[in-house]
Amino acid sequence: VLFFRIIGKERNRRNRKEGFCFPMQTEFHVLIVDDAFFIRNLIKKTIQKKPDKTLVDGQTITFRVVGEACSGKEGLELCESLKPDIITLDLNMPDINGVDVIHTLHKKMPEIEIIVITSNKNKEITEKVLDLNCRFISKPFQDHLLYKDLNEIAEKRNQTSEPVQEAE
Repeated sequence: VLFFRIIGKERNRRNRKEGFCFPMQTEFHVLIVDDAFFIRNLIKKTIQKKPDKTLVDGQTITFRVVGEACSGKEGLELCESLKPDIITLDLNMPDINGVDVIHTLHKKMPEIEIIVITSNKNKEITEKVLDLNCRFISKPFQDHLLYKDLNEIAEKRNQTSEPVQEAE
């Protein structure tokens, strides 16, 4: 027996009549975009050591790093090919800055969740990033802040207005 979540009240009513359910997402693919190898490696190790989250229905939420990019341009190219669910993004990069990457992603792939991890402490930039519906973590970052954002993204993606239903 598989467990599925039906998303959204209108879709719930319509799809229940049609007998259709949306599978709950249990694995999230993460792309790391930062020009510093050390930081990319640190973020990757932090995600790899993150404890899996077990849900009430027994399913486990996991996060897997599917790629790394050392520039904004490479990050955009990898987003097109890898189709990650989440990207971690530095703002200060040599070619395309992080804010421009965010604007491009919002136009081309609005479903991707973005966690900005940067040493840029400029208040205007921070507010701009938050206004663009991105999450913001300052470097040096603490593991629990990244875990909190990853878990919130997973919960947001799997939100339902009704309890988990069985599908046969």
